[in-house]
Parts: sequence; C-alpha cells; structure tokens
Amino acid sequence: MTPPQSLITGHRGASSVAPENTLSAFRTAWEIGCDAVEGDFRLTRDGIIVCIHDANTQRTTGIDKEISEVSFSSLQKLDFGAWKDARFAGEACPTIDEVLATVPPHRHIFIELKTGPEIIQPLKTSLHKSS
Repeated sequence: MTPPQSLITGHRGASSVAPENTLSAFRTAWEIGCDAVEGDFRLTRDGIIVCIHDANTQRTTGIDKEISEVSFSSLQKLDFGAWKDARFAGEACPTIDEVLATVPPHRHIFIELKTGPEIIQPLKTSLHKSS
C-alpha cells in the first residue's frame, strides 16, 4: 500500500518558536524542515497585502489598529515580535512579496485570505512576480 501524500506544514510559519506570520516564523519553518507554510493575508487601507491573522493588531502588538483602516507605512511602525519573546522585538508585519521570497525551491505556501475578493488581483500580481 502506498502511503498518502503528506506535507509537513508550519502553521503561520513556525509559530510555536517565533511570532506568528512573521519572516522569523517562516524562515524558521524552512530551517526545521517543513515542506510548506501557511500564512494569513489581508489588505491595508492603501492596498498592500500583509501577513497577519487578526483583523486588528491588538493581540500581536498591544496597539489597537484595524488592518483595513491603516496605511502600510503606519503598520510598519508597530512591533509584531516582542509579545512572543524579547529576542523578536522589532519584528515587522511582512508583505506578501517578502513572505514569498522566503519560499525555497520545491516547497509550498498555503495562502489563507482574510479579506474579500479585492485581494485577488493584487495577489495574482505578486504571485506572478515571484515565480
């Protein structure tokens, strides 16, 4: 009997080790041998695709901001790492392009969309650029 095809997937990157949905989490997932990663993606007010699970930054930054209501530049001023551990202080909320750049050859990314259909065209553009 042939075993089923399986992929070891880092949920939000290696989120047990590094702050979820950050470049540190994705890089760590690849380093420990994951076949794939899963990330959550939303649009900022100015249409930039960023990797964050929650619609609000409160849980991961301690600051109450709605992703859809803030510009990318203001989002970049927040610290998305210190809540997990002091060694991750200063970790930024990555863009889709930054996350895609971490994916090694022959590995996979599962892109979970957290917004409506308005994300599809910019996402296709980013995927095309990264291939």
